[in-house]
Amino acid sequence: MDFFTFLKDSLSDGRQVLRQGEIDQRQLPPELLERLDTKNAVTNVHRLVPFSVLIFLIEILNQVVIFTADVSPAVHEAYLAAGGFMMMLMAVVVVLAYQFLTASMVDRRHCKCLYRAFWWLFTINMLVFVCLEIVTRNLTNNYFYLLILTAAFPLLSRREAFWLFGLDAVVTITVAVFHGFTPQQLLQLPLIALFALILSRVLYNAHRGNDITLGLLEASNQKLSALARTDPLTGLLNRRGIQEALGETLAQKGDGCGVVFLMVDIDLFKSYNDRFGHNQGDVCLQTVANTLRRCVRGSADLAARIGGEEFLMALIDCPAVEVLPAAERLRQAVLNLGLEAATGAVNRCVTVSVGTASAKTPIDFVTLYNQADKALYRAKNSGRNCVVLGNGIDCNPT
Repeated sequence: MDFFTFLKDSLSDGRQVLRQGEIDQRQLPPELLERLDTKNAVTNVHRLVPFSVLIFLIEILNQVVIFTADVSPAVHEAYLAAGGFMMMLMAVVVVLAYQFLTASMVDRRHCKCLYRAFWWLFTINMLVFVCLEIVTRNLTNNYFYLLILTAAFPLLSRREAFWLFGLDAVVTITVAVFHGFTPQQLLQLPLIALFALILSRVLYNAHRGNDITLGLLEASNQKLSALARTDPLTGLLNRRGIQEALGETLAQKGDGCGVVFLMVDIDLFKSYNDRFGHNQGDVCLQTVANTLRRCVRGSADLAARIGGEEFLMALIDCPAVEVLPAAERLRQAVLNLGLEAATGAVNRCVTVSVGTASAKTPIDFVTLYNQADKALYRAKNSGRNCVVLGNGIDCNPT
């Protein structure tokens, strides 16, 4: 690789670093971008609090220095007015930040308005100090302070940074020209503004890139968690998923909550696969799974595919008198699908056997599961296409 190729590649890499956050954002889902925008606004308001307190204290010291300096009354009054406005701005922003950040629901729009208004007012106020310093002392120290503070503290988007740094440079250069600065003195002003703008972009993209990475990682973890808890064929929960979801639900209900397990098994499913093939068998499983979804009574009830042709429904807060009707509705709903059975040994249509078990919280999942499983085996031994309650009462359809 020759020198010019190396230089070209390095400049290209640097440009990509500056724009990395903007490129990645286009590839993100809208809901994640909205969440990142909210986080950015809240972070900016959080940063205003220590910054405002620091500037307030610095301005007190600055007023003391100006008061003891040998300057004309007019200059002293100008510094006093600008300093008073600066301290008032700092005090107001701390109060508003407290109100916005401690509200029951943080409003992103309020946060964005606050930090944008603050930085524009702060910039204008600092430019007054810059102009006073140029006129009275022929110096631009405050200009450099303003650029450093604006680059380091707020997380500014490209447009916000461009306008703020542009205002800083235009006002300062204009006043410096009229005050008679030399070309050498003038040249450093836009260069410093450019470096501050680049620094602001680097810091913003570093923060944004970190948020993007964390957001994508969180989304990936959620997808992996959902996959770990979900049966890929039917979309129902798997055994792990229903255990975890049931634990979360019952933790909110407390002790004494009634829980009913319905163990559901598709009758003679091996014969169904042998006759129609595994692809059609998968369709049968998916159809039965959709029926289980429709039979769920409410948001608290759960349905899962435990394995093979076996399913489990967990009914929460289900009275004892409703257990048998609920199981019967499920059995009848599968029968009413009218799916052709492999043999006519049970029925001309696909059927299910159901076993139930009931308990009050706190429950042991494995114990209740085994009780429902035993009731299911009694149902299958009783001729299938029926419901057997955990207390041994059979319900054979006519």
